[in-house]
Amino acid sequence: MAKRRTGKEAAANDDTEKQERLPEMQDPAIEELEEAARRYAKIRDRRQALTDQEVDAKMALGTIMKKHSKTSYHHAGVSIEIVPEGEKIKVRIKDPDDE
Repeated sequence: MAKRRTGKEAAANDDTEKQERLPEMQDPAIEELEEAARRYAKIRDRRQALTDQEVDAKMALGTIMKKHSKTSYHHAGVSIEIVPEGEKIKVRIKDPDDE
């Protein structure tokens, strides 16, 4: 009968192959990746919150334009246009110094 090797004997033997990772096991911690993922998620969450605010502001602008029966408005560098397809609103603001 073959003699069973101890852990120390197996570690000392260089021809022992390393066992592959099992699919269910987690990856070892890589702090750089985790920190980058946290930074990305924080920025993404702020952007999503800003998108919600942008949608609300755009709807309010559209309501005010309809209240004044306007499809376009141009004054002092502020340009607002309602595009008929999908009721999109385009806003451009020019810096007075650029004129």
